[in-house]
Amino acid sequence: MGLADLSSRSIIGRLFLALEEAQPPAWVSDIGMSISSDQESETYRWLAELPAMREWLGGRQANRLDVRSQVVRNQRFEASLEVSRAELRRDSTGQIQLRINELAARSQQHWAKLLTDTIVANSDTYDGVAFYGLNHDGVASNDNALAPAAASPAAPTTAEFESSIFGTLEAMLGFK
Repeated sequence: MGLADLSSRSIIGRLFLALEEAQPPAWVSDIGMSISSDQESETYRWLAELPAMREWLGGRQANRLDVRSQVVRNQRFEASLEVSRAELRRDSTGQIQLRINELAARSQQHWAKLLTDTIVANSDTYDGVAFYGLNHDGVASNDNALAPAAASPAAPTTAEFESSIFGTLEAMLGFK
């Protein structure tokens, strides 16, 4: 940054550019999605299972969408940097821009942490069953409970632990 870049607008512009270029960890978009919201909360409706495909014999057999919903309350997060005019003037090696880029990258890592925390919490979903639970919607085939493949789950070997993690990820991503 040079003397021409001393304005707050310039710094904010550089931050927004860095935010556009920053990418979340690859796995985040594989198991989650980002939805814009400017409301205090969002209600996600029609979360229940869709009917299975069937051979078309005779007329259509229309099914209604099961009106189940889950409310997600939005939270606000922030991280701020304070940079003095003197620091801006003395930054001949671009350290401030590096910190701005790191702040943008950290914002993407934040969403990955929130998603991880949600998965680990394993809280109840729209149907009152834990996210990783048995019999969602009262249907045994809707079982997404993941169990480690270890002779002693309380003390797995390194190989068993690694195999369990990869197996769980494969199951979560639909590869198994």
